[in-house]
Amino acid sequence: RIDDAYGSYLATKYILDCGHRAVAFFSGRIKENGVMKKRLAGYRDALAEYELPFREELVFEGNIDYKDGIAGLPATAVVAAADILAIGAAKAFYERGVKVPDEISLMGFDDLEIAQYMTPGLTTVKQQISAKGEKAVELLIRNINEPELTKQELILPVSLVERGSVRKIKTETT
Repeated sequence: RIDDAYGSYLATKYILDCGHRAVAFFSGRIKENGVMKKRLAGYRDALAEYELPFREELVFEGNIDYKDGIAGLPATAVVAAADILAIGAAKAFYERGVKVPDEISLMGFDDLEIAQYMTPGLTTVKQQISAKGEKAVELLIRNINEPELTKQELILPVSLVERGSVRKIKTETT
């Protein structure tokens, strides 16, 4: 499995390191023990590390109504729990004349191929989908050959891919 909580933590920490303090979180439906719940946990962990309060009004879950949710969004950045959500947000921002990253920074998760072709390119967390499938097949074959094998859990690494959708707002003090 992918370390979803760590990936989301990494994404949120990157946004916070860029100087943002009001960071919204866009996710799919949050289910107990689901991927989105783990990604929300990573977001919360990064906020806690920076001693920032978790604000429920900055979490948008499920079928996000971009028309209502984005209008007057009290944030300078959005961490989306999936690239597809970030792409939907980027379109809604564009339709409202809100410029990414000048007026709002945007972070994705998955590194879908289309993320590099967006304007600006989407900064995102890369997970190795093909490696995930390969390892699943390896474990399945091993389990078939060794029926007494206990449950195996494998955590695959994630990494940050910097493109142009996040603006640094940190001011240097000397």
